[in-house]
Amino acid sequence: MGNMLDNNHISRFELLAQNLIEGTFGRLLGGRMEPQLIASKLARAMEGSSYEGDGQLANVYDVFLHENDLNEVQQNFPLLDEQLANYLVRLGSQANFPVGDLPVIRFNIDSYLRPQQVRVVAMYDSTRDSTQTRKQNKLQIDKSVLEALKELDAFLIVDGQEHIPLSRSMITIGRRIDNDIILDSPTVSRKHAQIRWRYSHFILYDLGSRAGVLINGQRVRECVLQPGDIIKISNKTLIYGEGSQESTRPKSSAQQDSKTQRYKTLSKKDLSAGLTGRLNNS
Repeated sequence: MGNMLDNNHISRFELLAQNLIEGTFGRLLGGRMEPQLIASKLARAMEGSSYEGDGQLANVYDVFLHENDLNEVQQNFPLLDEQLANYLVRLGSQANFPVGDLPVIRFNIDSYLRPQQVRVVAMYDSTRDSTQTRKQNKLQIDKSVLEALKELDAFLIVDGQEHIPLSRSMITIGRRIDNDIILDSPTVSRKHAQIRWRYSHFILYDLGSRAGVLINGQRVRECVLQPGDIIKISNKTLIYGEGSQESTRPKSSAQQDSKTQRYKTLSKKDLSAGLTGRLNNS
């Protein structure tokens, strides 16, 4: 079944970040909660920036804090911006996200934040990297993502008939012809949903559609996709699968609903032969 995207969802990248924070970096900062929280937010911002725009990793990070927190950080950790920048370089290197030049960390006051709250805005400033560095970084990021997608071998089956491989990091779904997956139905929004490769998973987002998106019968705004998930968009049924999971059988019949269990024992050929009809009639 699909897992809701929440704070319990930890990717390999986030585990790397956590280990760095709790290890040498945590000791360097004296184990104080404020710098560790900032480091965690920066890690999420850096990882997220690699999948946005043209895939170029952010190199400027604006950190917004409550005024009292900012005063405390500046008083107790005068070199924190440099320490955080080096932390991002180490983290990017371990996660195969080359950072290039040392990123810039800028601290700001946000009067709308409460104490202990942190907001990070990440951006890419093309003037900070040489042309060669930009090209190299983007190529390495693209190669890493493509290798991960190829290994996962994810796909969608639309209405039990059309097999669509998910070989790109972003797929749009809707009624308009410029979508990657076109669903021809008047109750499907022009831009209805989007599937994005983030946190080492495919995540489905509802783009504010009127009809909404159901996954395994539950309406969602965003959801991490898992093999066997049944996606309903208006009167259209899409089933998410992964090639590496085709022969995997569930450990316990009590763990998942019976339709998803039966799906996981089937191959792509079975799915494209009309799985949706068999599921609905069962």
